[in-house]
Amino acid sequence: MEAIKTNKKKNYHQRLNSLPTLKFRKFQMNMDKTGVHILISANFLKKGNHSVRVQNGMLHLKIKRSTDLFGYANNTISQGVHDKDMDFKMCLPQKKYWHINSVRFQNGSLQIHLVDGYRGRAAIKYAEPSKISNFINSSVPY
Repeated sequence: MEAIKTNKKKNYHQRLNSLPTLKFRKFQMNMDKTGVHILISANFLKKGNHSVRVQNGMLHLKIKRSTDLFGYANNTISQGVHDKDMDFKMCLPQKKYWHINSVRFQNGSLQIHLVDGYRGRAAIKYAEPSKISNFINSSVPY
């Protein structure tokens, strides 16, 4: 019986040690006339598990915990590293770029474009009310 328990422990430790490390593959920040372009590529970024906001010249990137990280359920991981959401704070080179123009997740990397002000978009044109009657004709007798 003890041989089975030790074998399970060995397999469990091998599985824990075989998890890939959480690391950034690429971080790039470029400035030009249109604003700041930030490219973040990491092996733990997935579509929909991140949120971005800018406050006081700092870019806050929050990456939510995955329920199924790298194919393993979270309750099998005894390390506390994977249990919490990850928060990253990055200082922006100039505080004037406070507005997020676009955030896209594409090909495993997160692309963020910051601008100095909201871009003037065309005003929303409201359509006129429909001339069609709002009454519904039913063929089912009451």
